[in-house]
Amino acid sequence: MRWKPDPADSRPIYAQVKDWLRTRVAQGELAPGAAIPDQAVMAAELGISDMTVRRALIELADEGVLNRRRGKGTFVSQPTGRGAIATRLRIAIVTPLDLTHQRSPLFYQRILQAMLRAAEDHGASINVRRDVRPYAESVAPLASAADLAGIAVLGCWDDALIEATAATGRPLVLIDSVCPASLPDLDDVNHHDRVGALEAVGELLRLGHRRIAILTSDPRSPFFAQRLDGYREAHAQAGVPVDEALIQVAEPAAATSYVATRRLMADHDDITGWFCTTDEMAVGTMAALRDGGRRIPDDASVVGFGDIGMFSSPALSSVRIPMERLGREAVDCLFQRLDEPSRPPQKRLLDTEWMPRASSAWAPSVRER
Repeated sequence: MRWKPDPADSRPIYAQVKDWLRTRVAQGELAPGAAIPDQAVMAAELGISDMTVRRALIELADEGVLNRRRGKGTFVSQPTGRGAIATRLRIAIVTPLDLTHQRSPLFYQRILQAMLRAAEDHGASINVRRDVRPYAESVAPLASAADLAGIAVLGCWDDALIEATAATGRPLVLIDSVCPASLPDLDDVNHHDRVGALEAVGELLRLGHRRIAILTSDPRSPFFAQRLDGYREAHAQAGVPVDEALIQVAEPAAATSYVATRRLMADHDDITGWFCTTDEMAVGTMAALRDGGRRIPDDASVVGFGDIGMFSSPALSSVRIPMERLGREAVDCLFQRLDEPSRPPQKRLLDTEWMPRASSAWAPSVRER
């Protein structure tokens, strides 16, 4: 490298580095797909700091001139067509959920944040889209998008949407979603919830609770089904019969959980344990218990599911789903598929973890002995 920063140039050094690299690309000295030297090597040869080179490379990647690939390096972007300017790769998030709404689940927002950071490491961006019927028409533009690195289907168990997305032929990964039986196996990053529910409800039973309500949601969701299975299995292992009247189905939101909890309290005043299958539901249950004159955890214990970081007093016991890992590994799956299109489908099933905190304690009957 013969180029050196010009001390007479009033611009920041990183801006000079950007122009120098951009000129080399424009003149064909660095061809599409060519590897850019490691930033430490480039910094040493140019006599400038690593951070200066890093900023230049990041900004060129943001402009679509370069493509940064985590674990592989930085490369000159491929042009997207005849005479076209190189564009930045993007990942399309296909979902039936309205993630732009201010009350959209924090669980999915945490996954999206992790995906955004992971995509940045690969020099890519994230594009979130809510797809509606007819799905084939909704997702059709993705089939020919030249800048598309791949598609992530998030929070979906609608076979028709996943089938339409798979029909685009683009690299595809499922997150918190279920592959239709009509399709061959797809790359899949998910969480296994039965064991977490088993541990949480099992802990309530160990603490002496014998009347434990469960607030669950959409029975079509295999994840809520797994949580209900864990609830039932914990009772079976403890030799405690399940009272079907204590199984309440509601929308996974604090407001609906509040109403469901007050209804259960009115019909069953002996409930001392509450297993809520989302943290949002747990917040609603805690509010309902307080408004009904119940102290937490003295009179009633409450546990949630997700451990999404919601503030509560007392601190909420919950089953942690590794949301950040879900997002990172989904992006990693997509770029591995991009590099090796013929590789076998990956099934990454992440474990949950029971996180006991202050909202769960011994049952009143045990403490009174």
